[in-house]
Amino acid sequence: HSFTKNLIRIIARKYEINLKFLIKFGTTIGGFVVPLDDYIRTGNFSLSEEQIALILIGVTSTYFIDNFKKYDELIDRIINL
Repeated sequence: HSFTKNLIRIIARKYEINLKFLIKFGTTIGGFVVPLDDYIRTGNFSLSEEQIALILIGVTSTYFIDNFKKYDELIDRIINL
């Protein structure tokens, strides 16, 4: 956990990007771009397994990142039982 937090801080400072934003929305947008392009061009919309996985990763990471403090508190309570 601390390694990941430190890695995110280093990358964010060095490359001046918001990794939380990238993880939350980049994967989701990546999952929708090709199917949306196909829909606009042909009227057909379908998702591959990889695109579904990207969308689900984006949605899940959004949920966990937005509620990270609550999960930290819950894990601390479970450990200290």
